Amino acid sequence: MPLAMAVGRGEQTLLEATGMQPWPEEKVFLTDARDLDPGERDLVEASSVRHLTQITDLLNEETLPPGPLYIHFDTDVIDPADAPAMNYPAPGGPSTALVREVFQRLAATDRVVAVSVSLWEPSLDRDGSTRQTILDILPALLDQ
Repeated sequence: MPLAMAVGRGEQTLLEATGMQPWPEEKVFLTDARDLDPGERDLVEASSVRHLTQITDLLNEETLPPGPLYIHFDTDVIDPADAPAMNYPAPGGPSTALVREVFQRLAATDRVVAVSVSLWEPSLDRDGSTRQTILDILPALLDQ
């Protein structure tokens, strides 16, 4: 839903309240998203959003759109073996090490201008390991 709103689909109250304009779909890359429900999958397929099925597709510089990069990091993309404290865990995701590598490559482009992060579920993170995993790899996206 947040992605749909950001590209001008569905409820627009938040964008209108902040004075934001929808982001052009053709500039959006949805990476991994291995657990889309049928309705979400249909919407993505009917849009101009580019769905990259593997996070490693972002390692290829030619894949990235030109210009500034805004990165949204949905923390449940990480395999639950590495970050288990998620409301909707989806096995088969990339490892923490692979996400860190992709973040480092994105940061090396010097084009990352904004980053947003979805939250893990703190009540499920009894030992703090998921929190630590996320906080350990996030700086890779910001460092040069």
